[in-house]
Order: sequence, then structure tokens, then C-alpha cells
Amino acid sequence: EARKRAVPTLNSMDLTSMSPDRVFSELRLLRRVIDEFDPHIVNAHRGEDHVFAAMALRRSGRPLVRTRGDVRPPRTHLANRFLYFRGTKSHIAAADFMPERFYAPLGVPANRVAVVRPGINVSEFASGSVGHDEARKQLNLPGSGPVVGLVGRLTRNKGHAILLEAFARVRTQPEPRLLLSGEEFEIRREDLLEQASDLAVADRVHISPRADDVRDVLMAIDVLAVPSVASEAISRIAMEGLALGVPTVASSLNSLPEVIGDAGLLVPPGDPHALSSALERLLTDREFRHRAADRGPARIRRRYDPGIQLALTEALFYRALEKEPA
Repeated sequence: EARKRAVPTLNSMDLTSMSPDRVFSELRLLRRVIDEFDPHIVNAHRGEDHVFAAMALRRSGRPLVRTRGDVRPPRTHLANRFLYFRGTKSHIAAADFMPERFYAPLGVPANRVAVVRPGINVSEFASGSVGHDEARKQLNLPGSGPVVGLVGRLTRNKGHAILLEAFARVRTQPEPRLLLSGEEFEIRREDLLEQASDLAVADRVHISPRADDVRDVLMAIDVLAVPSVASEAISRIAMEGLALGVPTVASSLNSLPEVIGDAGLLVPPGDPHALSSALERLLTDREFRHRAADRGPARIRRRYDPGIQLALTEALFYRALEKEPA
């Protein structure tokens, strides 16, 4: 994206290694790059480059901004308190739950933390997507009954096992199918199929590889499930599902409640009984399902439009420079 927009990039630095010999050489290189490029602001996005940037900018007078899109809380030891409070001018949090949970324990004042949610352009994202029937045909989904879908890497955090257990409890007619789309990571496809067989739902469970275009999967399903038991600092898939008007049931975990809002249902993480009940409601209550589908795109436009993201980021940068926007 940077190259497409003719923004200079440098890929020769390794800001992840903390071995003493690498730290000093990379720090010298980073300082040289900063001096030559002469930026007004430096924005760090990971823990390692946050430390490198703070050291490189020491006594330079340039403000450091730290963006956080990770659910792992920063450690509250003395060095981190100094880094977050003294070494960093402003902080960007990617979700509403983060300021109180992550920054307050470090002593960072609320006025130095801005929530800048990720952006998704609903019109652009929806444009060019295939229709419902065509999407099903591309994925070889048989029949015309409802389809519940989970889109994400096959990892324990995403809650595939919980969803399979909940799906086996669903008692609706016509019987729904379950589509699991994602690349193998911690869990093998065969393991999920074995669980589905043990639950006597293997004939209604379909597992497909990671889709090149996630819209093809989202357009094929009737209900999106995001039953995660960990992570979800941002939950891009929930945003994308809502942007396409897919009714969604999700865990009440981290960013998911603020993403879903009134455009779906929330259940406790790791609770297959509650998840099953929520799926049954979305599958059987046509009026509620349509209402949730209508609310999804409007909610994403209202809260996650890229224009909002850009304006908030720009305003924070100007505040960090203690200047007014031009």
C-alpha cells in the first residue's frame, strides 16, 4: 500500500531482536534513518519497535506515538511505566475497551489516549461481491437450507470446537449446515471432522480452505459465528460480516461487544449452550434476523468508516505536535 502511494519504505531493519549485538547496530541505523528522513512524528505499532523508537528519539524533541491493536496487556513494571508515561507523547488504542484496561494501570492520563477504531469502507467492500446463490455454488454448498459460518484460522482461540458442540444442539427445520473456512494452524481439518462425526453432524459440516476473497464466504452464509475464546482486539471478520449485512452471533469478549452492538447477539465465551440458543434464535426469528442484517452496514458506517479513522488520527498527530490542523 505504501509503495502504491509512493510513500518511502525501508525494510532492512530488524526491530524484533533484543540480543545486545543487534540492538546497538539496529538502533544506530534507526537513528540515522530518522535524522535523514526528519519526520515530525514517529508512530510505533509493536512492543519491540516501541522500545527502539523511544531510545532512538531520546533528546530529539520529536514526539513518539504508540498504536496498540493487541489484547495482550502491557506489563506494569517500572521500565514500562517510564516508557508509556515519559517516553511516549500519545497513545492510539484500536478499541474502546483498551484505555481503561491497558493504560490506566500504567498511569497514562486518559487525555493522552485516543481510541481510533480500524476503518472499513462499506460501499467499497460490498461492491463487486457475488450474490448469495453464486457464492454457495462456488463453495459447493448443497441444498437451499440455512448455513452458519465461521471464518478464521483453525486455532483454539477462534472457538471451532465450541461452535461444533453448539451446532450439534441446534434443533431447527430445515436443518442448518455449518461452514468452517480458514487455513490450518493449530488444529487439523481432520480433527474437526472427527469431532463433527462424534457429534453426529459430519454430513452437515463443510470445511474449506482460506478464501482468497472473504466476501465469497460471507455472502454464502446466513449467520456468521464468531465464538472466540481469546484474542479479538479488533475482529476484522465481525466488521466485514456486518458490513455485508450478515447477522452475527459472537462471544462477549474484548472488542466483539462494541463491534456487534445491536446488529447481532452476544454470548459468554466458551458456552456452547448459550451459543446454541443464540444460533436458534437467529435461524428461526426471521424478523429479528432481518433487523440485525439491516443494522450491520449502518453500524459499520457510523463507527468504522475510514474517514473517521483518518480524521481522528490526524487530530491526534496535531495534538502531539501541539499544533492546529492546517
